[in-house]
Amino acid sequence: MGLVKCKKCGHQISDRAFRCPKCGCSVEKAKAELVNSERQVPCANPLFPKKQEGINHVVAEEKNKGNLAPKPKMSETSKDEKYFSIAVIVCVLMVGLIILGFIGRCSTKREVPKGGSVEKITEEIGKDASESALSAESRANNNDISWLYGIWECTTEYGKLQIEISESTITYKDGFDTERCSYRIDGNVLRMQGASYTTTFSLDFKERRIDMGEGHWMHKVESSDFSPRQHVSSSYSFQSAQDVISYLSSHNFCNGNNCITFQDMCLYTNGVCATGAINIVGYNESQAVVEAYSPLLGGNVRFKVDNRNGRLIDLNTGDMYN
Repeated sequence: MGLVKCKKCGHQISDRAFRCPKCGCSVEKAKAELVNSERQVPCANPLFPKKQEGINHVVAEEKNKGNLAPKPKMSETSKDEKYFSIAVIVCVLMVGLIILGFIGRCSTKREVPKGGSVEKITEEIGKDASESALSAESRANNNDISWLYGIWECTTEYGKLQIEISESTITYKDGFDTERCSYRIDGNVLRMQGASYTTTFSLDFKERRIDMGEGHWMHKVESSDFSPRQHVSSSYSFQSAQDVISYLSSHNFCNGNNCITFQDMCLYTNGVCATGAINIVGYNESQAVVEAYSPLLGGNVRFKVDNRNGRLIDLNTGDMYN
């Protein structure tokens, strides 16, 4: 039990009393003040000083709880510096992106040489376009070989050489031998395919001449018309059985809707192989006789070929093929 003072007269009374016995004043408020003073300043306990210090410390923390010092406000100068730093970073990034984009565009542009100009570059572009057009024209001209048809000659240390080119055959003369065979053109190379050899010539499409090699160029001396069905040059002759086979392989012979060709040593009628291997029975400079066995045509067949008029005659029936 404790004692409290009456707020009105100051008389000490029991803390359990409801009124002051001296002046009759209510003591509820005094109790409340006592309780508050006990919370704020606890009674000293000399027996447990350390414990009392801990209690005082806790009471002081509870008293000051919620009364923490507010955080210092950021000054206007600090805010300005922060905004300025952000603005500088953004500007640096934008400048970097612009530089990268400019470098990328420049790398795709044509490099201007020292001392160059827009006019010079335009001139070079026009020159490239002209060269491309000339290349396309050159390729187109390479497909036209009609200028090859005719007689070509050149003189070397071995004597006079002559070749006569038609659409499908080539005749080679060197003063001693004459050989007629097929040929083909690969790019600017003419390949003459003989019986047991292949000879090549270089073609100059621009100057329209034939390179025999070792600085010798063949020049055209006479034009002549050749076709797969006709040979009009009197200089042609059969010198060997291979000449006959080469001549037959390079020509088509037709009589109305029936056409005869010779491929891979066989006779074909309208594109169908009709015989076995053909055999050259005999020949002279202008004519030859060919024989073969054909189950489709009823047995042995014989044909005479004449290189003077480009005709093939069926000796069994007398039919003539041109």
